[in-house]
Amino acid sequence: MLVKIIRFIRGSITCTAKGKFTERLINILNKKGFTYWNIIPCEGGLSFSLNGKEYKRLRYILRGTGIKTRITKKSGVPFIIKKYRSRTGLIIGAVVFIALIVLFSKFIWITTVSGNDQVETTKILSVLRDNGLYSGVYIKSIDNKALERKVIEEIPDIRWISVNITGCKAEVELKERYKTPKILDKKEICNIKASKDALILKTNVTNGTGVVKKGSAVVKGQLLISGIITGVEGGSRFVPASGKIIGRTTYHKTYSLPKKKTMVIPTGREEERARGNLLWFSVPLNFNYIPFDSYRTVVKTDNLNVNDVDLPVSVTRECVREMEKKEIYLKENKDALQKIARLSEAFEFRKKKIENRGCKYSEDKNNYYLKIKYTVRENICTKSPLMVGE
Repeated sequence: MLVKIIRFIRGSITCTAKGKFTERLINILNKKGFTYWNIIPCEGGLSFSLNGKEYKRLRYILRGTGIKTRITKKSGVPFIIKKYRSRTGLIIGAVVFIALIVLFSKFIWITTVSGNDQVETTKILSVLRDNGLYSGVYIKSIDNKALERKVIEEIPDIRWISVNITGCKAEVELKERYKTPKILDKKEICNIKASKDALILKTNVTNGTGVVKKGSAVVKGQLLISGIITGVEGGSRFVPASGKIIGRTTYHKTYSLPKKKTMVIPTGREEERARGNLLWFSVPLNFNYIPFDSYRTVVKTDNLNVNDVDLPVSVTRECVREMEKKEIYLKENKDALQKIARLSEAFEFRKKKIENRGCKYSEDKNNYYLKIKYTVRENICTKSPLMVGE
């Protein structure tokens, strides 16, 4: 096999020799030190192979012997190069391509993160980037152990991490710390009092002595569940009061909107600029001029994705939109005020049930107003330290 490879690199010629006494050819080849092989008798002579560079010398020696040679086949690298010498650019391109493949194999192309649930992937990648692991970094410059220690120091929620480099890909595997649940001190002696004025709708006492009944009205700070339990024989003991008291409460909220407001809005004119990115290289794909005095830029990057893997080849597009200041006069205010109210309710009454809304619209010279009276069902219990004498 090795001999065949060497012959292919050096180049070989297969030829036929015809004439009188062609058997003398073997003696000439041996005497003059030619390297030959595959001698086969053929019609009127012999067929054999020899190194391409020796063929001219052989023809010179055979002059006057009456033996004529004829080439039947050329093979090997020198003849391939000679055949395609008019396509030098193709050969150079192939050599450059192979060189680039070898060069890029020395750098990290892709970084993946697995095993995280609570810690965001973007945060992990940011810490890795700050400590030397990113697309385009030289592989041999990465100290895996030092990198792992740095990440654990900067992200306390990670208890174990492993950085494995396979080819041009860095695979980061990690385990998050187990979060210790907050343990409530059940031995803390306390009462349950009302957090707001309310009408009691439902009581559920799980520990302690209930002091209010369904249908009664209470004021903020009034005792609902006592942490003192009196026994049958008259003795008393202190316990952490607990339970759920559902009451009907009332909230008053006012939402407002200005009648006139200065806003920055798009004019509809826009320009787009794009850049091509490969590892650490970034090349502009166009040179559009931005003629706007006031504008807003929206940047979007699209990565080349192959088999659900983002490669470090991307196109960054910048959409530049012209903006202008404009005074907006609000006429239809009710829908806008209702949307503001609904958004506020979603956060403020997230764990409460709204039974009724009483709405009232009004306005003055500068603003529109929406006043809402909310009737709400909620748990009005709040813990309070037990004081002797209560």
